[in-house]
Amino acid sequence: MARRAEEERARRQQEEEARAAELHAAAAAAREAAAAALPPEPEVSAETVTVLIRVPTGERQPRRFLRSDPVAALFGFADTLDLGDRHGAYRLASQFPRRVWERPAAGEADAVRTLAEAGLTGKQEALIVEFIAPPEATAN
Repeated sequence: MARRAEEERARRQQEEEARAAELHAAAAAAREAAAAALPPEPEVSAETVTVLIRVPTGERQPRRFLRSDPVAALFGFADTLDLGDRHGAYRLASQFPRRVWERPAAGEADAVRTLAEAGLTGKQEALIVEFIAPPEATAN
């Protein structure tokens, strides 16, 4: 009986490890696809803004954008970053002054709003990734 329980536990652990490996591979593929979809990084100029995005792991990643790039490009860049073991919907926010940008849906006016129109006009801007609680977590 104990042997059977041990075999069952080992089988479950193998299944969990296989699921984790599949999730990791899918996340890596999604990051690669997001990187391929990004516009080229521009050279430093009066028309660029360097955006530093801090992810939940504490890592910070900078990238230059044109002020005329759409806000959606910020989310495209954030999609290329390793967010650790976190998955799901997120928004980008600045800490001071507090400003929040939600991912624009395709076809929304915000999908084509530029960084300048969104108020990201400084030479450098620092943003953090904030995960949005799933609807079932906020329903109680």
